[in-house]
Amino acid sequence: MIDILGFGQMIKNLSPADSDKKITKWIGIVKKICGELNIKNYQLISDTLFIGVGKNKSDLNTLVEASRQLLSTCIAASIPIRGAISFGDYTWSSDLVYGKAVILAHELEMNQEWVGISCTSGIAIPEHCENLICYAIPFKNGPNRMGAVVVWDVPSYEELVRYLSKGGLAKSDEPLTAEWFSRVEKTILFSMYIKIAKKMEWSNLTFGGFSPLHSISKYFEEIL
Repeated sequence: MIDILGFGQMIKNLSPADSDKKITKWIGIVKKICGELNIKNYQLISDTLFIGVGKNKSDLNTLVEASRQLLSTCIAASIPIRGAISFGDYTWSSDLVYGKAVILAHELEMNQEWVGISCTSGIAIPEHCENLICYAIPFKNGPNRMGAVVVWDVPSYEELVRYLSKGGLAKSDEPLTAEWFSRVEKTILFSMYIKIAKKMEWSNLTFGGFSPLHSISKYFEEIL
């Protein structure tokens, strides 16, 4: 399950014509990526995207790859997304998607404070999987928890702020809110962790510290 962050702001700030262009872009990105990855079960409801796949490891890999591509392509179009991958029972039809797995995904998606996609507890990272990594999911509230998180090409800090400052996410005469800067910083922390983990050859199956800042401080202690 994926949601567009700030969708309400976009609709309020954009003209009807520009809103139509934004929605058309969103639909086009989803159709292109799902089509190229041969994903049959996907459904759009306003700014929410549902994707359903099977239970094999290859199905999980396909879903993770779709998530990677959606994150990178959407942010470049000033469409920041946040999502969750869950597993379990659900019912899929052209009329409605529902079930325990949907509720789990919805709860996890809503509780995250960044641009990113993570997995519910119980989804293990397959060995030699480069596109999922163990990370301290940035929750809005509740206990701290490590989980499998989708690895993607996060833009630089300056690029991320630029993407989030246009496309209706903010008015031209107003700065980004504290809420948006919090999301930016948590997303950039993840990007820094990914780079350090690769440099230090930390396993993607275990987290390299108590928190992202702890991991970064460990890295600098080693190189300085």
